[in-house]
Amino acid sequence: MKMESPEALTRLWHSVRPILLPYDGMASQVYVLSVPHTELERATDEFCKRALSTLVKVLDGFAPERGLECNAGNRANILTAKALSILTGNFDGGRSVLFYIWPHDAGATFDAEFVFFADEFFDEKHDEASLIQSFGLIYSLAEMVRENHRDCECALSGNEVGDPAEERHEDWTFFW
Repeated sequence: MKMESPEALTRLWHSVRPILLPYDGMASQVYVLSVPHTELERATDEFCKRALSTLVKVLDGFAPERGLECNAGNRANILTAKALSILTGNFDGGRSVLFYIWPHDAGATFDAEFVFFADEFFDEKHDEASLIQSFGLIYSLAEMVRENHRDCECALSGNEVGDPAEERHEDWTFFW
């Protein structure tokens, strides 16, 4: 996977920093839009590999009382899901990320949404380099999804939105 240069990541951070800091108590999201369905297996497998631990919280619209193991069988069921599926991953430092998978009606594409709480990732007491490194994790998850399809747009939102395209020109949304 191609990771942006440190300089490019720093420039991107300076664009999104006002959205993520100061933290206002809401969840933040990074979307990857209209990803070909052929990328879903690779994306879910890679998310599970990167996280210290993962669970399936919602599978094809069904939320079991307890999360399901993120094993090959459950990941295979996500590939055929017609409704929302959600994985949760725990990362270094007690940070968690929810990976929402929104299949489109025709089944040819899906939207990926990574939901995180900025206060877990961006402590204003940390120096700028640490903040950029934390943002790098979120950024790398989005880039991992669109690795083979650079034309898929990414959007960061500091506000819970239905369709990020409708929020394109708002101060709390940034596209790349």
